Amino acid sequence: METIPDIFELFAAEQRDESVLVTNTDKEPRPLFNGRQPSYVLKAERPEHRIIIMLKAAGRTNIEIAEATGTTPVHVSHIVKQPWAVEQILKEIENTGRQPVIEMLQDATVAAAQFQIDLLNDKEANKETRRKASDSILDRVLGKANQPFSVDDKRKPEDMTLEEIDKRLSELHAKQN
Repeated sequence: METIPDIFELFAAEQRDESVLVTNTDKEPRPLFNGRQPSYVLKAERPEHRIIIMLKAAGRTNIEIAEATGTTPVHVSHIVKQPWAVEQILKEIENTGRQPVIEMLQDATVAAAQFQIDLLNDKEANKETRRKASDSILDRVLGKANQPFSVDDKRKPEDMTLEEIDKRLSELHAKQN
């Protein structure tokens, strides 16, 4: 698991013009609920703003960030409320939180497959459990089988009267019960 980068490592990477922030994601993160607008809009972003963003995404408080960067908590607050900063913080949180989970699940796939095989071959397990293990293995390898269905009534609902729709619904409910 990755550790939170040191503030000076982040600053050095920014000075070398290395990207320490993930800038492209397939899916935009969910916006903050009731996010606050900044009191003023910054005209330009500076490297130290990126450091503040990284520390905020790592879960640090404004006071901790201010102490680490030599600024004030109010200044940190103004920076992390900027729309571009909020977007980057959310992307960092999303990407940082997702990757360890994906890696953990990928590491467990061989053990999970072996468990399914052991369960399938366990003569002492009940038949239903073994059948489910078998189905699970087959579904994973071959994919789930198509489930065909048929439609008896070829008419569209908008072409039917309300009485016909009610009758059809009653028939369907009766079939389910």
